[in-house]
Amino acid sequence: MAAMKDAKGPADYQAAVAEFDQATLAAPWMADAYYQAALAREKAQDFAGASAQLKLYLLVAPNAANAKDAKTLMYELEYRSEKAAKESAERADQAGRVARAEQVLAPLKGSWFGHNCQAPGDDYFAGCTDAMKGGRNWHRFNGSDGPFRYDFTFAGDGTVRLDAYESWAECKPGAVWGVALGAYSLSDVRWEWRVDGQPARPVYSEIASDGTYLLISCDRPLSGHNPSFQYHYVYWGRP
Repeated sequence: MAAMKDAKGPADYQAAVAEFDQATLAAPWMADAYYQAALAREKAQDFAGASAQLKLYLLVAPNAANAKDAKTLMYELEYRSEKAAKESAERADQAGRVARAEQVLAPLKGSWFGHNCQAPGDDYFAGCTDAMKGGRNWHRFNGSDGPFRYDFTFAGDGTVRLDAYESWAECKPGAVWGVALGAYSLSDVRWEWRVDGQPARPVYSEIASDGTYLLISCDRPLSGHNPSFQYHYVYWGRP
């Protein structure tokens, strides 16, 4: 009981649990020791152990004055134990999904060069048809010191943000994110355009299985596109 009074957190209550366990071993028919052990285990957040101790208490003292309350508490602790186990399993599952997603995204780490597709003789922002996109119409983003290098932003939750050059692909405002949760390869990654206050929208994308290039367009439809229409694309390639 002194250990219970001195306890300030779950770890401290474990010391009280140890004391009560010794008491039940020394005097197996001391009913109150089981009851107090149950209360200590509840404080230590060992709900399954607390419920088990209450079952022993009711076995030793079935006619105790607080038997009804003890039984109610036992059922409550069983529920809390099942809930805690379910939440723990869900957290473990989510952690596993994130870990797998991070492995899928790993090839995207490192520096990239950005390019936009420009039709020959057209305005710099005019975009490209399918035929132009497959030709030599890609122009690298350059500054006064040479090509711009860029690293994607990894959120650590199985997603990656492409927060550079996306406006050239008509992804504005907002940014494009790659979501790898549930993916088994880069081709399974879902690319979506996110704007604050609006639902995420899937965007057209092409990606190499080894992570050597990525192409997106926010104005090209996912299906039923017009091959002769000039859509806006951004292509990321390795240095």
